[in-house]
Amino acid sequence: MTDTTTKQKKILLVDDDTFLLSLYANKFSAEKAVTVEAVDSVDAALTKLREGSEPDIIVFDMVMPHQDGYDLLSTLNSEGLATKAIRIALTNEMAPEQEERVRALGVEGYIIKASNIPSEVVREVLRIAESAVSPR
Repeated sequence: MTDTTTKQKKILLVDDDTFLLSLYANKFSAEKAVTVEAVDSVDAALTKLREGSEPDIIVFDMVMPHQDGYDLLSTLNSEGLATKAIRIALTNEMAPEQEERVRALGVEGYIIKASNIPSEVVREVLRIAESAVSPR
C-alpha cells in the first residue's frame, strides 16, 4: 500500500518578481518531499502545462504584468489544464470580493506575501495542499 503523505509533490511556481521567484523556489526545493518548476509569467506557466507538465500544486502571484492570476485561473479552467492541481494564490492583499472571485475560479487557498516570511509561505502552501479537498 502506498503512503500518499510521503509522495513527492511537484510545484509549479509562477511569479514575475525574479528575486522572490528564486527565493521561494530555493525554500521549496529545501523540502525533501517537493520538486519545483519556477516560471516568471502566466504565459510561461501555460506553455509548460500545455506541453504536459502535471504539477500537484500551482502557486502563483496574483498581480503580474500582461496576464495576472485571474487570467491564469480562467485559462486553466477554459482549457481544462492542471485539473488535479491544488491552486494557491500569492498576493499582498485580498479583499472579500477578490477572495470570492478567486475561490469561484478554483483556488483552494491564498497567502498574503507581505505577512509571511518565505519559510512561512512554504509551510502554509504545504498545509493548504494537505487539507485541500479532492480535485475538481
